[in-house]
Amino acid sequence: MVYHSLWQHTPNIRRIRVKDASIELIAKYPPEHESKDLYCHGLPRWLLTNKTLLHEGLDQLNRHGHMYMGLLPPTWMSRKTEVHVKDFPSLLPPFACRSLEIGLLPVIGWTVPEPRVFGEIHEDELSYWREFFSEAAKSGRLQHVQLRFRGLREKQVSQAVNLTPLVTIMEPVAHKLKRLEVRMPYAVNLAISKVDALKEPFLKEMRRVEAEILMGMKGSLDSANEADPWYRRVGLTTCLLTWTRE
Repeated sequence: MVYHSLWQHTPNIRRIRVKDASIELIAKYPPEHESKDLYCHGLPRWLLTNKTLLHEGLDQLNRHGHMYMGLLPPTWMSRKTEVHVKDFPSLLPPFACRSLEIGLLPVIGWTVPEPRVFGEIHEDELSYWREFFSEAAKSGRLQHVQLRFRGLREKQVSQAVNLTPLVTIMEPVAHKLKRLEVRMPYAVNLAISKVDALKEPFLKEMRRVEAEILMGMKGSLDSANEADPWYRRVGLTTCLLTWTRE
């Protein structure tokens, strides 16, 4: 209870850049307290008092906290976007917590072409995310994952859905997951008829994912989820795919 109270009164931990790359890591405790909009850069001072506090305090955060990982556009200060697994902070890597949210923005550079179909991940990025989740599997902690895919503009949207990349990157940790959420955004002004037409291909691909890596999990689909402010701000709505272990 002491560590729980300490973390509840600690601002979210935010690290904007890792190894000169435009990466943003935010550790939150507890995940439902979204009103905590203050940040501290680096670990809080109370955690660094001694080794016991450091070890047990981080364990509390990892078991009950939530980690967000996203990428920022390169700036004059940081033109690099690629971040290797070994570059993450050893005390608090993004896959240390049981709950992880990732914005799947380009990790190999901002010249990567925009997706053409739902679920697409550039082939050069697949190996990166596969390595990332393979490392996450070693920690043995990850149970809840939220993935945010890159958005499709209205003129790009087709009825094609391909969740093979999702299978490829999530396979190392899939058997340990209790919940997986996948958000695939598209232009908010897309015609209703096109949105309805997406349901069947999405459901077909979801059943395939369940058969290949999410055995024992049950999926649900919301093809026009507008509850996410992260996307609403940029004029997008989402197909929300959710799997839970029964």
